[in-house]
Amino acid sequence: MKRQIFWAEFGFLFAIFIAPWGPVLRYLGWLFAFVGLGMDLRKGKSFRGVLDPFISRALLLFLSWAVISTSLFKHDLYSWGKGISLALEFSFAIWLAAYVFQEQGALRRWKHVWTLGIALSLVHLIGGELLLLTRELFSNINTIGIYACIIVPFVLALFFESENRLLAWGYALLFWGSILALIVSFSSAAWIAGGIALLLQLWVSRISSKEIKILVLSFLACSVVTFLVLTMWLPEKGVAFASYFQREVQQILSINDIDNFSTHRIYIWKGAWNLIKEKPLIGWGWGDFSQAFAQVNASWWNPEITKLSVYRDDAHSMYLNIAIFGGIPTLLLVIAIHLRGAWLAFQKGNCNEKGKYIYYAIFASITSQLIYSLAGDMFSFRFKGAILYWTLIGIVSMKDYVK
Repeated sequence: MKRQIFWAEFGFLFAIFIAPWGPVLRYLGWLFAFVGLGMDLRKGKSFRGVLDPFISRALLLFLSWAVISTSLFKHDLYSWGKGISLALEFSFAIWLAAYVFQEQGALRRWKHVWTLGIALSLVHLIGGELLLLTRELFSNINTIGIYACIIVPFVLALFFESENRLLAWGYALLFWGSILALIVSFSSAAWIAGGIALLLQLWVSRISSKEIKILVLSFLACSVVTFLVLTMWLPEKGVAFASYFQREVQQILSINDIDNFSTHRIYIWKGAWNLIKEKPLIGWGWGDFSQAFAQVNASWWNPEITKLSVYRDDAHSMYLNIAIFGGIPTLLLVIAIHLRGAWLAFQKGNCNEKGKYIYYAIFASITSQLIYSLAGDMFSFRFKGAILYWTLIGIVSMKDYVK
């Protein structure tokens, strides 16, 4: 008898599908998942032993430390709850993905749902950002870039594993759309991270030259069409994009000028390090740290030089943000979770011929995000889809793998 999809998985898949459209509907997905988990608990289903033992222990320590540090420095209930919810959602997304993927067929259903979500988000993104037909899906270049970095390896993996020629061309079209999203983000950090992810994925996947040729030809053809549309329909948009592209290339080439290369973030990083030195073990608690940042750095901060206000609530680096939130021990735990996830993804890719491309894609994604996080932060992308990435860690962290 075919098993019906259970509510926890429905909530999980709903949250994955709707993530780019904001947090409210994603929370509805989490509500469905909690209802499903409650029903599973009543049926006597065990929640123990879901995760890889190392990641399970690391997440438990991570959450415990987050509660302690936040309780010490966030004294009102609203600030405490808002801060701790970020650490909690990170942990829950990883655990729930591992729990859901124990079910037979869950991997296939996740592929279908996320592929549909990506297709709709790209139509929305291209329509809003390029053709001005819809309201823009993302508010700034950083969110577009980090979203593209997440979806590019996944879509490419679908192309590699497809045995149907028509589907392969469809996935190639999605790949073009995701690459286009990466390009129009005009974020050099996203370009570098996305490029590293692609190179890693191609290297570990050991694909044939024929597949690469199809991919390149489809990308070039669609790029020409896009260029013609922009030139004929919205020439001013084409000129603006050319200007943005030139700006990012100049920034990448200005590596000897650290102020320009970092777009003045070098001052934010210096200020963030000052906060970390103040409380290196316990941190400042999860949540907004703009007041603490201003207090610690007011003596040397000069807006005329930094080009920025002293009130900063984002260090523009996952490593610095996490160390500020929970101290260096928390940062080490987050790095360890990522490294373990990358290793598990690589191992599962080597051991599972049928699903290897997805696992190699996850390996490439996690590795590239560790590099992107030098100047960006997936936790800051929470409202628009960080769970899409955290889910990848959960998939490979599942203790008992089911094909």
